[in-house]
Amino acid sequence: MLLTLVSPMPAMAIALTLGSLLMGCNQVDVVGLVAEDTGHVTPVMPNHSTISTCDQVAQVFDQALCSCGPATVTAGLATKSSDGMQTAHVKVAGALNTSGMPGTIEGDLVLASANTSVMSGDDTKVKGDLWVVGELGVDGVLSVEGDAYVAAPIFGSGSVTIKGDLQSPIADLVMASTAEVDVMGMSITKSFSVAAPCVCGAQAPDIAGWVADRSQTQNHDNAQLGFDQDSLSALSDKAEVSLPAGTLWISEVNAPGDLILVLSGDTTLLVQGDMQVGGILSANGGPDGDLAIFVAGSVALGGKPQLADAPNASHGRMYVGGPMSVDAKSSAKGQKQWVGSLYAPQLSLQLTGDTEVNGALHVGELTVLGKMHSTYDSAVADIVEDCDAH
Repeated sequence: MLLTLVSPMPAMAIALTLGSLLMGCNQVDVVGLVAEDTGHVTPVMPNHSTISTCDQVAQVFDQALCSCGPATVTAGLATKSSDGMQTAHVKVAGALNTSGMPGTIEGDLVLASANTSVMSGDDTKVKGDLWVVGELGVDGVLSVEGDAYVAAPIFGSGSVTIKGDLQSPIADLVMASTAEVDVMGMSITKSFSVAAPCVCGAQAPDIAGWVADRSQTQNHDNAQLGFDQDSLSALSDKAEVSLPAGTLWISEVNAPGDLILVLSGDTTLLVQGDMQVGGILSANGGPDGDLAIFVAGSVALGGKPQLADAPNASHGRMYVGGPMSVDAKSSAKGQKQWVGSLYAPQLSLQLTGDTEVNGALHVGELTVLGKMHSTYDSAVADIVEDCDAH
């Protein structure tokens, strides 16, 4: 399904396309949402247009953070764009609860759930626009440099400053709010709609089917490269494996300890079964290496993955079709950094301690018992060869 997040402003429609991420170059029906001048959203029937999903595959990483369910950060949430642009968006399909230290979101903040979200940080800044479908409580200081679309009065003992316009179906949202709300632009009384911000549930791709379709020898490079599909099935503790450039189809990954994948170029790893790494999964490819991992089954990792070098975080990506678990309670070991982008809509991710993320996270639920600072490498949104080459 193709969804658009539509601005309700009659003078402009900002469409943010969320690809269905059906990992292959098949054809898909297009179902869109378009804005009328009224600001309401009207569904469009499928037009059976020919759309290459290869052009959509990277769009699952068009934000720093996307959570299909609730997200909680106990000591401050901050995102930053590596290119200086305001593209490090945060999108939450469930409720968002933040507290603790000041944080800046260098992009939009989209709260698409009808549930109540509470922001009680000392000083939270949203560099882009704010979208709130449910109730929002503010007990600290929240400033929005763009426009704000808010469905209900803002409650709490804090203050909200909106430097752009405020749009709400509530005739006088400022007076109706118990929080102090200051609007520097116009106050517009008009309803608005927000489409699903994350690729979850019925819109989640059939990664298992996509990997299975590429099990035929003509769809991978195993024979040409002399690569054994079972070479990662029974690894020793703290294993280091050199992977050739190309598309590699493997049966499973089973490593009891740390696993280092040494890259010599662009490598796509198709895992038909499960991936289990008892320690930390990392990739060593330098600025020229690139790794895309597709796992049809489940994934269990013993630490925060390092799928690329931090300055080249867009060079490491993982797409998970089944359940996933990450033992990220490793702050005592000094491991704070998560590098690479992850699409795992069934993952309930819990991070203990302060965490630095270099890349994009698209997960089922998120709980951070500490501070989360994410540096978003926007180059990941330009990558389409994950399926383009197959």
